Amino acid sequence: MSGRQRLGADCQVAPFQSASGALFATIPTSTAHDLFRRFSTGLHFPPDWEDAWGAFDDSNDLMGACAIVQTAGTSFRAHVTVVPERRRLQIASELLALVIDRVMERGARTLRGSYQSGALGAHRLVDRLELTSARRTSHDHVEVVILLPSVEVGYPDRAEADRIAKPTLVS
Repeated sequence: MSGRQRLGADCQVAPFQSASGALFATIPTSTAHDLFRRFSTGLHFPPDWEDAWGAFDDSNDLMGACAIVQTAGTSFRAHVTVVPERRRLQIASELLALVIDRVMERGARTLRGSYQSGALGAHRLVDRLELTSARRTSHDHVEVVILLPSVEVGYPDRAEADRIAKPTLVS
């Protein structure tokens, strides 16, 4: 990927803009994959992402991306990356909330991901979730499994499950 990625004809704008001011749009999975390889070095990514979304600024420059793939039954894998100069805007929290919402719509019970072991921002992002998670550190990266709520296991309704799944945004 050379230069900046911009909101283009191959992206579809989602019907919302986030609290950070980012505009969200579906993007080609290859665009997300390129961003991941560029800014999340040292991690292995599946080549077969199913869906991807980007966060764009007022100039339509891509600030971050997320992608998901269903790995088995009710288990999904996801990755979220934000370009370094935009990491303090809470865009990763909003992208992760988007991921959680989309996989829960598809019946997910677990969400897996990984980050580099020195990535404190990624560690804090998972900590802010009001969900049960487990981590395993292996050499230079951390594998995370997040257990997602389900209406079937005692939450009164989808709105309550959504409220619990949303990360707390910190200003």
